[in-house]
Amino acid sequence: MILPTMPTPTATIPSLMLRLKEQTRPLHTEAESHPVQRAMASGTLPLDAYVAYLERLWPVHRALDAGLQNLAESDERAKTILSSDQFQSQHLREDLRHFGRELPEGAADAAAIDLLNEIAQARIDRPIALLGFHYVTLGSTNGGRFIARPVRRAYGLDKAGVTYLDPWGEDQPRIWQSFKQSMDTASFTPQEAEAIVRAAEAMFRGITRISEGLRPVARC
Repeated sequence: MILPTMPTPTATIPSLMLRLKEQTRPLHTEAESHPVQRAMASGTLPLDAYVAYLERLWPVHRALDAGLQNLAESDERAKTILSSDQFQSQHLREDLRHFGRELPEGAADAAAIDLLNEIAQARIDRPIALLGFHYVTLGSTNGGRFIARPVRRAYGLDKAGVTYLDPWGEDQPRIWQSFKQSMDTASFTPQEAEAIVRAAEAMFRGITRISEGLRPVARC
């Protein structure tokens, strides 16, 4: 009797979004558990530290959004993944103007400068990697919409001043799910996927370093 040949098991390749989540988990945890971030989430971060945080993110997001816009114009996959409402420099602009702050032309913070350099290098070496930086900043709105509540209470704000944390309100889950699905249905080479993951790791490290630089202002 000839036994039927059993199919050889094949390894399951994780989706890019799952890979991003799993491989960046330690850096994600480190970033969100920083004392500055915890103080923001509890509504105890001094207002000047909160505004300084937005100021340090502004040039980073401005550069990232410019890169993403160029990427969407030159890469069909990115065009499908990205939409203009995902770009967040506009939200930082609104918040900083609400607090009467001039928009800085460049970054004076060393951590922000490092991130700017990494974004600039990605645009030259492998522009698709910009999606990794974007994964982190867009994903931050998952928690940001809840952090916005104690921030509003702490500083007596309504919508203005917390647009960066909570740009879409109840529509946020839809925007995030759309991004996730588009990322997972796009086709990336192994080298491109690796570059996207490495960029996400760099973004988490940068956020942690920006938070650390604010500790004297935050008094924590």
